[in-house]
Amino acid sequence: MPLNLPKAFWKSIAGQRINLDDIAEIELQFIKSLGETLTWDQDTFELMAPLWDTEFADGNKFDLQKLEFLDKEENSEEQVEFDDRIDYAKRCLLARLTIFNSQINSIKQGITAIVPQALFNIGSFDDLETWICGSCTIDL
Repeated sequence: MPLNLPKAFWKSIAGQRINLDDIAEIELQFIKSLGETLTWDQDTFELMAPLWDTEFADGNKFDLQKLEFLDKEENSEEQVEFDDRIDYAKRCLLARLTIFNSQINSIKQGITAIVPQALFNIGSFDDLETWICGSCTIDL
């Protein structure tokens, strides 16, 4: 029975690199919005005045400078300068790449109690998903 977890989950468990498409599978609107932000000219950027925080799909906010969660009604106090927009985008992406690390490490620890860690390096993340969950198809 498939767990229907995103590629980013299985890649993290398998120790494989997560790419932008993997993040888009989970948060497409965020990726589109961030990409649009990077196309703004300086006047538009300063008018829109993004702050040094990012909001996750569950509504939690994260301060990209202090690297800590904010209260739901709280915002970062500092605006992103136009010259720092690339760093801002990188920090937004990094926050999304690392937000679930502790949970993924706990799941991985549980899986390695059943499946030897050495098998993680033999196949792809797709193989790992099949080994753990089984095949989605039934041979007749």
